[in-house]
Amino acid sequence: MCIKRDYLKRISLIAATAFLLAACGTMDKDPSTETLGEHANDFEKTFRDFTTCDARFFRTLNRYAAAWKSVAPMESSGDYSWIKVEGRHEDRNAHVDFTEPPIVAGLELLSFSDDVIDLGNLGLYYTWGFTASGKMKDVVRKLKPLIHGRARLRRDNGLYVRTEVKLPGAGTGWMPIATASGTPAGLSRIERVFMIEPDEDRENVMHVNCSLQGGVNADILREERPDIAPKDYPVQLAETLFDDVKIPENVAEIARNTPWKPRFKKLSYTYTQENPVSGVDKQPTTETMEAQDNLVLVKEIYSPSFNVQRLILAGPGSMQLKARMSTMSDGRITLTTDLKVESPSTMPKKGDNLRVTKVLKEQPPKPGDRETQSSQSCIVDDEFDAKDVFPSLTGRAYRLSCTFNNNSDTSVIAYLEDLGINVRLGSKSKSGNKTYRITQFSVERDSANAK
Repeated sequence: MCIKRDYLKRISLIAATAFLLAACGTMDKDPSTETLGEHANDFEKTFRDFTTCDARFFRTLNRYAAAWKSVAPMESSGDYSWIKVEGRHEDRNAHVDFTEPPIVAGLELLSFSDDVIDLGNLGLYYTWGFTASGKMKDVVRKLKPLIHGRARLRRDNGLYVRTEVKLPGAGTGWMPIATASGTPAGLSRIERVFMIEPDEDRENVMHVNCSLQGGVNADILREERPDIAPKDYPVQLAETLFDDVKIPENVAEIARNTPWKPRFKKLSYTYTQENPVSGVDKQPTTETMEAQDNLVLVKEIYSPSFNVQRLILAGPGSMQLKARMSTMSDGRITLTTDLKVESPSTMPKKGDNLRVTKVLKEQPPKPGDRETQSSQSCIVDDEFDAKDVFPSLTGRAYRLSCTFNNNSDTSVIAYLEDLGINVRLGSKSKSGNKTYRITQFSVERDSANAK
């Protein structure tokens, strides 16, 4: 059992004292043990409703709040109560230890956890539940009579699970479907999971959890998690969000003063990844660009269901000001809130360096969001004819090798002098090099922007 040593010592002392006092016929009851004993049925009734993984747990916690207040901090609102856990959004191990372990089906419950993890296009993960002391087979055997839908509890890849699926906005109820283990829910469905799994760091400690996974939205949380305040619901994003999010003035000023300008109105190019082993190209990727003053609006189309929008500075390198992934992600904007650029102010030459440092923040913000820093470092490798990139191109091209966040992987791009933008040529990494072959390139020039 994984219990604090001071608690074990106290139990041993109580046991020894009990033996001596019993011999004299003068033993008194331990107050804490008596309190837990009075609430034993309350704990088991609450646990039964916990295993439904819905709002019933929070109503039952409210009914038996006195029992749970004796072992953990509690909060309430209307007909619902919940165990208070600090740092739900900030800490992936947010939990509270019980002051005295409640006993359920002969097992000690050690703690209660409640956390939220946002994995972008892999889905949102709301997880809450208990840790129990015991070996897996004993925990499952003892708890099974209390588990809702226990006939559907199945062993799967080292843990026990019961799963249901719901489609967001479809108006359907929860469907009992055995989902595949190890496969993220994504954003196109919601999974409700009851699970028993071992703790990775502590022997003979099991997690007994509920989880809402995938495209979790405000409607689902309102139904299943009444303990979560509306201000903490996932943000529902409009399609126009990319245009609505404004560049901060400190970054906009850098964009206005950049010496680099796009020299086209619109352009489009398509490239494929050459496979030196099989000789078969992967699905082609198309990039479209539109000049907007000193900026370039880019759309990277990887497949019919996945694309990325970016707003970047013209000139050598790829200085991103904001970006948004398509509906495969959570759809928020990654916004550059601070930007430092070190680059040549005239046409680059071999050996020149370009360095960019950005501070990034997601918009609209979510609870627990933190600013992140990203860095990019490029060196000019050589100068060559742009027609070597694609036959219809004119002028000179400059090959740059760029690394990001001090990673050893390198992206290879070409800066096209006559157009004022970069195109992708390939990448280099420990796992192998990739070469991109441009198969189509079309340009709509604007006489005002033409060289």
